[in-house]
Amino acid sequence: MNKNVTGKDLTKEAPRSPRIRIGGYIILGRTIDKCRALVAGDIGEYHFDCPLDNMLFGFKGVNGSDFKAQIESGASDQQMAEWLDGNGTEKTPEEIKRWSDETEAGNRPSR
Repeated sequence: MNKNVTGKDLTKEAPRSPRIRIGGYIILGRTIDKCRALVAGDIGEYHFDCPLDNMLFGFKGVNGSDFKAQIESGASDQQMAEWLDGNGTEKTPEEIKRWSDETEAGNRPSR
């Protein structure tokens, strides 16, 4: 538990909708909220590195433990989008938009 990482207390409020985009990526805001809550010890009934998060991780070719390490270092939402851009499989802005649009249209589960 790292109380130096702050974010939503998911025992009291829900994470962001997976439809909210950060840096063009769908799911990213929700994944950030869940990871910060996990690190801070406030995740409640939610799960980080779940199938939904892994849709994003799989698209970019990154893993949950590397993502979590960035959150533990105190990275902001923008820094997480930049980290995602710079790690894993290289994607153009057009590829990110297409994937986000197609994923959103698929009505994926929210946890």
